Amino acid sequence: MAVTGRGTAILFCEGNRRSLDALLLGRLLTGPHRYVQPCGAKQGMAAYIEGYFSWASESEDRPPFVALRDRDFDAAPSSPPALLPTAGPKPIFMTHRSCIESYLLAPELLRGYWAEQSRGSVWQHGDAPSEGELVTWIAEAARSIAEYQAVRWALADLRPGSRWPAVPSRWTESDGDLPGDLTFDGCLAEGSQLVDDYLRASGGISPPALAERAEGHRALFLAEAFYDERGWEVWFHGKDLRKAMQRARPDGFSLKAFCEWAAGRIEWEAYTDLSELVERVKAVFDG
Repeated sequence: MAVTGRGTAILFCEGNRRSLDALLLGRLLTGPHRYVQPCGAKQGMAAYIEGYFSWASESEDRPPFVALRDRDFDAAPSSPPALLPTAGPKPIFMTHRSCIESYLLAPELLRGYWAEQSRGSVWQHGDAPSEGELVTWIAEAARSIAEYQAVRWALADLRPGSRWPAVPSRWTESDGDLPGDLTFDGCLAEGSQLVDDYLRASGGISPPALAERAEGHRALFLAEAFYDERGWEVWFHGKDLRKAMQRARPDGFSLKAFCEWAAGRIEWEAYTDLSELVERVKAVFDG
């Protein structure tokens, strides 16, 4: 574990040193006194930070820090785009988009990667398509998981509060592991089973409440305006969208490799929340 003094500003993030979070956020910090420290899963972030600073005898001895984690389904995206603070006194913020992949699955980045790779001798996927064609690919993948995302959001909505055991927002093993049945009825049935299990712990929610909220999200996610405005970019989980895109083109190139490439090239200045993060890091360092 690295130990840093008061002269260094630390940015804590999820994942490990090879994660997309660390790859992207490492580009946001410039100068010798900016330091990205991955700390594993978001659930243990606050505890990790406490342990990381265990060497400091007093809180004033600790170096300044800011922490960033995925928003996932823990809060609705803000309008206008901004970092979302988490509960508690620590400066831990959530991304505006659901996760790091949600920033990377952009048609302009896909086209840049495709064009670069097509100049190599081993590339087997032809010339880069237009950005419009790439938007169509992403949008069709988003449509295929729209009802799944609606039920995930409804499950997240039913959480009674941070002190209660959380309603799981998925029934698959991990984000990006899509269920075999992506229909609304199939997803709602799986979500209802999670709610039934949860009732034994909380007693405050019900499958009908889940259905009502899921229908609301479903209406939003199936509206044409949602796709015209590329609403999937902020509402849908990027890992799920990446898997759906890969499923739509199983013989295509690896989107995992693409995301690693894109994390090193994304123009982060174009995103309000990422620019805000940089300013917050500067503020804690300069302050």
